[in-house]
Amino acid sequence: MNGIISHQNLGHQVGLGLADLVTKGSGACHLFVVSSGGNSILLDALRRFMQDHNRCFTIVTLNYNFEKSTSFVKETKLLKEVLMKSSCWSIVLDLTHEGSFVIRFLQSSSLSHHSAVPVIMVGPSSAIKTNLIGNDTFRNCLRALYLAVSDRVLKTMLAKPLFGKKDSHDSTSGQTIEASTAKIGYENEVLKVFQRCLFCEGGNAGLRLLYQWRFAEEPPQHVAFRDESRDFNGHQFNVVGLKRMPLVNLERKWEGPVGTVKPLDSVGIRMAEIFRQKFNFSYLLREPPDGNWGLLQPSGNFTGIVGTLQHERADFTFMLNSLPERMVAMDASRTYTDDPFIIISPMPAPLPRSLAIVRPFEGWLWACVIASCFFSGVILWLLQKGWAQISKEKGMGFAHSMIYVSRMLLEDPDSGRLESISSQMLIGWWSVGCLIILFSYQSGLIAHLTVVKNQRAIDSLEDILAREGWTWGRVEYTGATYIFLSENPSRVWQEIFAKMEVLPDEVQLDKVLQGGYSLISRKFWALPDILRIKRLGLPVHRGTTEYQVFNGYSWGFRKGFPVLSTLDKIQQRLLEAGLIDLWMDQITEIMARDPSSAKPVNLELRKRESLENQGSQDARVLTTEHLQGAFFLMFIGYGISVVAMSIELLHYATASTV
Repeated sequence: MNGIISHQNLGHQVGLGLADLVTKGSGACHLFVVSSGGNSILLDALRRFMQDHNRCFTIVTLNYNFEKSTSFVKETKLLKEVLMKSSCWSIVLDLTHEGSFVIRFLQSSSLSHHSAVPVIMVGPSSAIKTNLIGNDTFRNCLRALYLAVSDRVLKTMLAKPLFGKKDSHDSTSGQTIEASTAKIGYENEVLKVFQRCLFCEGGNAGLRLLYQWRFAEEPPQHVAFRDESRDFNGHQFNVVGLKRMPLVNLERKWEGPVGTVKPLDSVGIRMAEIFRQKFNFSYLLREPPDGNWGLLQPSGNFTGIVGTLQHERADFTFMLNSLPERMVAMDASRTYTDDPFIIISPMPAPLPRSLAIVRPFEGWLWACVIASCFFSGVILWLLQKGWAQISKEKGMGFAHSMIYVSRMLLEDPDSGRLESISSQMLIGWWSVGCLIILFSYQSGLIAHLTVVKNQRAIDSLEDILAREGWTWGRVEYTGATYIFLSENPSRVWQEIFAKMEVLPDEVQLDKVLQGGYSLISRKFWALPDILRIKRLGLPVHRGTTEYQVFNGYSWGFRKGFPVLSTLDKIQQRLLEAGLIDLWMDQITEIMARDPSSAKPVNLELRKRESLENQGSQDARVLTTEHLQGAFFLMFIGYGISVVAMSIELLHYATASTV
């Protein structure tokens, strides 16, 4: 750029300066150039530079009638798709001529929702604050650069001199430029590059001069762009939220600004304090006007917290389910915790004592023992019958064979001697089998009489549906939780939801302790009370199966929030360090020890019932209750004996009569 510079190559030199800024500010990304078409020299210089350096670019030229044409809609849609789908695009704006067209075009393309896209502008020095600071289109841009051109240089660039004549006519301003003016050099004219900073003016947006150079000099090789992610300079963010312990806690009555609530100790507030101290900002916390989380309305607007973010009346929220339909109206950080559904049921009751004598063996094992005894008796009968035919002695009858084998199983062997060697071999091996069966049964019986075995616990939704006469319910839910319950495609969830009772908070746990009822609840709603109830010795069981609700909780942000990625990285560090899990446990423990946060339960009645049940399950000296099954079996045997005796007497009486 050394030498005398006249207006003949002035536009070319400014174009080279713009190309240099594009190279430094956008890297190797594809360029989307928007111009009003009034400065073809500048665009030609930029185009040649991009072609020489093998850069991809797209140029959109606007005019007075462009907004009314179909091309306006087409190009706006193209830019929207580029911003949404591509990860490496940069926008170059030519504001040297009719820059208002270009700004309105960007407003229609929702550029403010894409803070990471570099925006590079060239325009007059006198309009820099209007274009950069006073325009909401660039309010979220992390890298908005402005190449400021002096009015004298810009006026000359837009003029079209006719050399060889006395004067020429300026097509843009109606003024004439004499031929002698063309010989005046512009070596001392200065080009300045500014960066729009988000928080540099006491937490508000401002301008920062990056570098400047004269036309007769080369632009600086190294440029230090401002990093907006280190210090927010006391900027005050607006936060929206609802109370949901242990994630968010707030107090409505306090002496703060009107309409705000006081943040109290909770996981979300602890995270916010970490961010606040690290990045130097403050925030005001408010509740949404309608007190909802966010449901989509037919108009396309959301209610509650999501609606507040959608209309940019707040910057972020501490806790929200990032549903797919919500992501159209907001952005979200990574998921930092989940809050699944759990099942809370009464503690399983002990199995009936009357069946204690049969519990050491499973049903199929009892069938094997009985079948072995029967077939051993049959084989013994056949062997004895065969021996009787050979030895011409009296053999053993079928009933006698069965009794002989059964008495060995009952540890009361028959004293009679078997003459057949084959029968002796059979009885010998049957004795070994009986020994193993008896020792196994006796040890199992001791274990079952010593340790009380309970009924099967309710650990899943399928267990609930399998219980006869069992009922279940939930508390009132709105937002994403209700969507999960009402629109769940699972057949099991549909059946559960159809018969689910909706009861107030204060009766749910008390009804669980009464028995025959399960509470299906979000984990963090019920966990503090589960801990508190178990400390009191009350019988409550938490199911082992957890049902995930969508993708868990994350921070929600308004569209285009400029420092989302910065906060997201710190949030990831907190997750990896285990601090969020630690805070969850700490807050839950605090809630469990705080009587004011406990749900009402008839503790005296439930504790007395629990002690009675617990006392019945303690290990103690065996009583008739433990061995009632043996007595039942004995009485059944007596009854069968009486029936057999009656039949026998009736048979002999009939035979004697005949």
